[in-house]
Amino acid sequence: LLPCPALLVVLLVAGTVDGALQPPPIRVAQYNVLASYAGHNREPWFLHPLQLSEEARKDILARYYEKDSDGRFRFTFADGYGGLLLEDERDLVEANDEHFRWSARRPRLLEQIRSMKADILSLVELDHFFDFRENLSDTYEAAFTKRPRALSSDGCSIFWRKQRF
Repeated sequence: LLPCPALLVVLLVAGTVDGALQPPPIRVAQYNVLASYAGHNREPWFLHPLQLSEEARKDILARYYEKDSDGRFRFTFADGYGGLLLEDERDLVEANDEHFRWSARRPRLLEQIRSMKADILSLVELDHFFDFRENLSDTYEAAFTKRPRALSSDGCSIFWRKQRF
């Protein structure tokens, strides 16, 4: 089973209030696209298909964020986060990295987004807004705001179904 970013779909239920007919339900969805530059299985929050205990994951994350006196990260995936991952574990993780590549994720993301049939859709960590807008333009209008961090190219977008709004 391939990892899937967090997904939240909410259905607002319509019906009658005091006998008056209400508008049909509005489907609202939020999806974390995971920016293409961040989609690597070697990141400590992924490491698929390793079955790490909560404590082991916590130790790896602590090592991941540890910096030296020059502000550089001390431990990386290459050194197994300071020896916490064995070489055969790193090989297994790298063998599964292909599923995280943008070329593999993009078509699956678009398929998943379309399958949600949302009326209002929020996409976060999106760094391919113009591509997504073009591919969803038959159904949605959209707006985008870039993350305010200079080194980031991703941001948040709102898509709304043309037929509803």
